[in-house]
Amino acid sequence: MKKNITLILLTLVALAGVAAILADAPQSISIAAIVMVAFVGAQSLLKKETTHGYTHLEALGELLQFKRNQLKPIAAQPHSIEEKINKLAQIYEDILEQDTKVAGEMVLLADKVRQGHYVCRIVSDSKTPHVHLLRKTMNAMLDSTEKNLDQAIAVLEALTQGTFSTRASI
Repeated sequence: MKKNITLILLTLVALAGVAAILADAPQSISIAAIVMVAFVGAQSLLKKETTHGYTHLEALGELLQFKRNQLKPIAAQPHSIEEKINKLAQIYEDILEQDTKVAGEMVLLADKVRQGHYVCRIVSDSKTPHVHLLRKTMNAMLDSTEKNLDQAIAVLEALTQGTFSTRASI
């Protein structure tokens, strides 16, 4: 807010200087100097504000490209672009954390299945549609595999007891 007021005041001084120069005031050289200082000051304030926001946008881009895994929030005023960038970054980090948790469970689950444990399922879920669908599909695949294995075991047990008419529907 203070920067905006400063920019407005500097702009008003600059406009007054331009008006005085156009009116052929006797102090036009000193007014021209004041105008120059005002414009340089306003430009440096704008450049500083723009550079800070641009740097944060570059950092957000790096977050989205997985070049970094966190983005420190910048100081922001309510309803400003910086506040919106901070919210977007936080939402993205939360979604990424959910997806990472689901992916971690999938890795652990795959290792357990490799060892012959078919009872485990992926418990964590994600709001990301393709990660949610992958979780759902893997759990359904394990349900089906476990059911087929149970039927195969039941048929083998029946065969060992001499019941040769037993069937499995896979």
